[in-house]
Amino acid sequence: MASTISNDRVSNKLIIEDLDLKGKCVLIRVDFNGQILDKAKTKRFEIYLQIDFFVANDYLDLDIGQQSIEKPFCEAIKQAKTIIWNYSTGVFEHDQFANGTKEIFTAVAEQTKQHTITIIGGDDTATACNKFGFID
Repeated sequence: MASTISNDRVSNKLIIEDLDLKGKCVLIRVDFNGQILDKAKTKRFEIYLQIDFFVANDYLDLDIGQQSIEKPFCEAIKQAKTIIWNYSTGVFEHDQFANGTKEIFTAVAEQTKQHTITIIGGDDTATACNKFGFID
């Protein structure tokens, strides 16, 4: 699996355009304009969006909720053979918004023990990985 990486950022849109994801899925936090969902239909793969999340008054996406953690995110992670994670699921720097990121890291760590290839990218994700003790 490969992806387009520019300036240390991996764009969901670029992943969809550049990877052969037939029969695969991508987990993303938000798709406000629907472009990613439209592209997924033409590429014939599934996208899972969060079901519930916490949003601040200024529309800052603070964290995913428990329903998103359990289903669909953790269910999809349990089936993955390769995981590329490039963004935290919330503002993990504040404990009250760290649960989603920590729970997803736990699921990814468990799946990695089952010989799944896992790539953690991006400063925020690597920082969260270190904060929650998942550096290996």
